[in-house]
Amino acid sequence: MNLTQAKHITGGLSNPSKMPGYGYNLPASYCRIGSKMSKVEGSVCSECYAKKGRYRFRNVQDAMERRRQSLIHPRWNEAMKLLISHYCKDEPYFRFHDSGDIQNLLHLDKIVKLCKSLPNIKFWLPTLENKLIVDYFFGDIPTKVPGNLNIRMSSPMIDKMHVTELITQSSITSSSVNSEIGAFPKAILCPATTVR
Repeated sequence: MNLTQAKHITGGLSNPSKMPGYGYNLPASYCRIGSKMSKVEGSVCSECYAKKGRYRFRNVQDAMERRRQSLIHPRWNEAMKLLISHYCKDEPYFRFHDSGDIQNLLHLDKIVKLCKSLPNIKFWLPTLENKLIVDYFFGDIPTKVPGNLNIRMSSPMIDKMHVTELITQSSITSSSVNSEIGAFPKAILCPATTVR
């Protein structure tokens, strides 16, 4: 497989501007939890940034849809590994879903296997799909989170902390969106808020 074939299989990588390295995004309209939360006032999805600005351009929408459709391809992991190995060799960071979210357990399993196959890359997976995370990692057969994968379980509501017993007992972290800086004094402020 070459890079052209890998791009064709996966839909290619995205390049989120507020982070180092590349990413992989999907249409926000296919967020399972996010689609419901977008109708809830005061939720992080009610003002979804991935439904505004450049995300609305036809070419961006088409690329995200190609990525979404690629998730069922049997060689997705192989193609993603090739692309990430090539494009992230100088900046070994990769973000899943600056738009979109985990689609199902099979999708999450592919992400976990991809992370295990690329131990030198640091992966970030923010998600509202908390039940999928719990089912996958803490279900009948508990699975260890790869050391190079930071799963960030996001609070669905603005100004609400999202802390669960699972987070405190694993390498899974949490985040929240706050309407004012300093709302939670012990919290770490994401530097993306200062990048323009």
